[in-house]
Amino acid sequence: MIAALRKAFNEQFTPLKYQQLVDDIEVTYSHRPTFRVAETPVFVPHALKERLLEAIEQILDTLLQPGFKALSESAIPEHLRVPGESPHTTFLQLDFGICLDENGDYIPQLVELQGFPSLYFWQDTVANMYRKHFSIPSDIHHHFNGLNSETYRGSYAQGHIWRQPA
Repeated sequence: MIAALRKAFNEQFTPLKYQQLVDDIEVTYSHRPTFRVAETPVFVPHALKERLLEAIEQILDTLLQPGFKALSESAIPEHLRVPGESPHTTFLQLDFGICLDENGDYIPQLVELQGFPSLYFWQDTVANMYRKHFSIPSDIHHHFNGLNSETYRGSYAQGHIWRQPA
């Protein structure tokens, strides 16, 4: 999405480099992903990042409001209820589709909200592998809030969330 970064990445991409990236994941973690690994990272421009963060905050404002759990109880069919559910999820994953607004600018649209950590480790792993196998500028980061890989993995292993419930 950042044209200059996309162009630079595409110019250095080769099938061999991609294969080395996938092989490195297998060697490093003693496991070869059973799904196709994306050939490229997504380079998100600052304006879209800000819109994503704004959307996250708006969704969290709704989810963390007093009484939300009671208001949303009827949305879960009885046969899908989990025994021993805690008052708040430890993890929350928001998946967004990227659309264009009326001005032709990128805007996030919520696709899915999950309450489990399905991709956290993978996202950090593959981002670091892209950086290892391709030249990604050092000022381009895949972490928010000043985190790095060590603090990211540590904070999520401890059940860190963006904001605490009121």
